[in-house]
Amino acid sequence: MKDVLIGKMTALLEITQKQAEENRQMTMQLRQMTDILTVAAREIDCLRGLVGDIEVLAREAKRPTWLSSGELAADLNISSQTIRNWYKRGIIPGHREDKKSWIMFDRDEVRQALRAIKEF
Repeated sequence: MKDVLIGKMTALLEITQKQAEENRQMTMQLRQMTDILTVAAREIDCLRGLVGDIEVLAREAKRPTWLSSGELAADLNISSQTIRNWYKRGIIPGHREDKKSWIMFDRDEVRQALRAIKEF
């Protein structure tokens, strides 16, 4: 009877050891999957940021290049009087057909002029 009991206990121990090994392997696989999902989540966040940047660029591309002093002022978050003063002083370029027409500003030219001043 003792031998039968020892045999059963040995068989049970072997089964338990196999299950423990399987559990260890499953735990390692779960850790690997968790790592993969963590990396994927980071990449998704990065892609969301890029999509946001692309949306901003697309909105800017749709805006007209030529702006009035009021539109340029709103774009730069300053007053339209400041825009007109800068134009009169030659700080930013502007264009008008004649002395009576409105001054129109090319957004890219103005930004380039302001960057040049900032770098100076």
